[in-house]
Amino acid sequence: MKRLILLLFDICRSFLPLILIAQLVFITEAKAVYANPTPDCSAGSTCTITFTNTLDYYAWTVPSGISSISFSVRGASGGKGCYMRFSRGGFGALVTGTQSVTSGSILYIGVGSAGEDAYVGAVGTCTSSGSASSGAAGTNPFSSNGGGTTQSHPTAKGGGGGAASEIRLGSIASGSRLIVAAGGGGGGGNYGNGTETGGDASGNTGQSGSANGSIGTGSTGKGATISAGGAGGGSGATSGGSGSGGSGVGGGGGGGGGYFGGGGSYYEGAGAGSSWVSNATSVTYSSFSSAASGSVSITYLNSPTPTTFSTSQTSPTNIGTNSIVSYSLVLSQSVSDLATSDFQFGGTSSCNTPGLTGSGTTYTVRVTNCSAPQPSP
Repeated sequence: MKRLILLLFDICRSFLPLILIAQLVFITEAKAVYANPTPDCSAGSTCTITFTNTLDYYAWTVPSGISSISFSVRGASGGKGCYMRFSRGGFGALVTGTQSVTSGSILYIGVGSAGEDAYVGAVGTCTSSGSASSGAAGTNPFSSNGGGTTQSHPTAKGGGGGAASEIRLGSIASGSRLIVAAGGGGGGGNYGNGTETGGDASGNTGQSGSANGSIGTGSTGKGATISAGGAGGGSGATSGGSGSGGSGVGGGGGGGGGYFGGGGSYYEGAGAGSSWVSNATSVTYSSFSSAASGSVSITYLNSPTPTTFSTSQTSPTNIGTNSIVSYSLVLSQSVSDLATSDFQFGGTSSCNTPGLTGSGTTYTVRVTNCSAPQPSP
């Protein structure tokens, strides 16, 4: 549970009631490059904040009292390739886990966009003639982009590579990367049966693209690892680099972005990027089985706030050894480990907190044996 500190100020003179004021700790967010979304705290004990793809990155300050977050970071999918029919783009990675953090530190978050679908005939269609275009690469505010593709065939078109989604700590520099969820490779347009799919992203090694037809697997873009980009499929298709996917050629797809990018392809499917974490725990890697832009979700403990903190008793002149004043404390959410050590006194006198009873959202706090001098405003 996030530690609840109630500063108890006794600010009365002799014969006046003892007044205790609860100082609350509020969650504040740093001013972001792109405005941070509003956390969803409807679960009560936790809050979840979800970041979606924008043209710029976010800057999110870790709230007071938070030392650990759970994360779900999703890379973007690659776009569809097209030749007579569509071939699927690769799915983006889904990386989850737990990350130790420090209150007040800033996490910089860049969410990748999906690679665009190729088309022939009109946007959203794949026929044998008409206007045509390869899919544009997905982009990430930190430049962990998918790869594009060169339009060198009139009706065979590759899909753009999906961009990665990332969390960086303390700065936007590449050396500050904390978590990277890779993007999927773009689909290719070659044989007309839709099997030239882009590689799916998941863990430290991206999947290579698929092939069909006379050109074969030697022309697919290869998946990236955490030490190198995926190799390009030849004939001018380029390998992935640090962060970005390689470019496809002809009807080849663009590689997915990642820690390293996947290779672009020559008429076939392109490779996915590689995912990576720095020092997170309980990490899982999988492919997000849907064509979509990326996202980043962070879950952290919600701070309980007092809704009532009062007493119906009149304070005696001195709260001595035999005098006890009870206070009613009602919290905004249920807590399970509230203790007397979670309270501290402010002002010139000190008091004992001899008792704390209750459970859930309702507690009774009792104070006694306050020392001299008498409290003053």
